[in-house]
Amino acid sequence: MLAFWPTPPEAAGAIEIWGKPGQGILVRLYGGIPVHRGVFDRQLLDTMISVLGSGRPLFLAPEGGRTHDLGMTRAYPGVAYIADKTGVPVVPVGVVGTSDDLFDKAIRLKRPRLEIRIGKPFTLPSVVGKGTERRNRLQANADQIMVAIAALLPPQYRGVYQTAQDAE
Repeated sequence: MLAFWPTPPEAAGAIEIWGKPGQGILVRLYGGIPVHRGVFDRQLLDTMISVLGSGRPLFLAPEGGRTHDLGMTRAYPGVAYIADKTGVPVVPVGVVGTSDDLFDKAIRLKRPRLEIRIGKPFTLPSVVGKGTERRNRLQANADQIMVAIAALLPPQYRGVYQTAQDAE
């Protein structure tokens, strides 16, 4: 997606990517932002907020990374925290065709079909409150982002957000 986005974006990705052949080179060339999953990192949050504050787009995986299952998993509230702190619109993006057999097909010189589906930008409600109330509202906003992404995807990709789509 980074190569095809109209404005050069920043992207955050799991620190493990930096150690992988091929992927590590790409994230360095694109100036990726390394994320230590499961660790609170104030500097990382400040960096992401700064990127958005400068007007540049930021790509995040609300689920915390790529899953090896076809269906979506529940988002972490961090994406909603960043959106709340910056007030920027969220642009939902769904990718179809990145199943685990993608690389097997490519190695066999079979061109895998990939689709990038881009939804309409929207803003999230402001998050107020403290403690559990605040965490619940952040999670609700993160889930709202994922429902918007799920709407762009075929049913078999929607995973835990399938029910939300059925209700619409």
